[in-house]
Amino acid sequence: MKLSVGMPPGPDSVELAKLAHDLGYDRMWLYDSAALYEDIWITLARVAEQTPINIGAAVLVPNLRHVMTTASAIATIERLAPGRLVCGWGTGATARWVLNQQALSWSQTRRYLTQLRALLQGEVVEIDAKAATVARRWPTAARPSP
Repeated sequence: MKLSVGMPPGPDSVELAKLAHDLGYDRMWLYDSAALYEDIWITLARVAEQTPINIGAAVLVPNLRHVMTTASAIATIERLAPGRLVCGWGTGATARWVLNQQALSWSQTRRYLTQLRALLQGEVVEIDAKAATVARRWPTAARPSP
């Protein structure tokens, strides 16, 4: 059995990740709610560089960041901590409620994730009615399996 711990990203995340690892936890999950907590990607990078614990983002909200920004963040974390990142996705109910907005529809969420997977695989995708792709190669492990 593997144990995980979840918490908001913040100034104590690295020390808490070290403690979690020392206590036998396999993964530290961080929450994604930009209006409530510090930036998840900066915190994940700090934890990845300074601890051996596996890391997770739960749950990421598609509309909080442009899909290209998210692809770059995932690839960066994969370079820092190959194979240690897992991402969970949702419609952003609580993260959007803080912004006085409704959760995204599942079709909006699916479109974002389809674009994200394609970008991580080096494909051309349509973003804002224009073709887009990454200008550099992502780490192989950042590319999701089909």
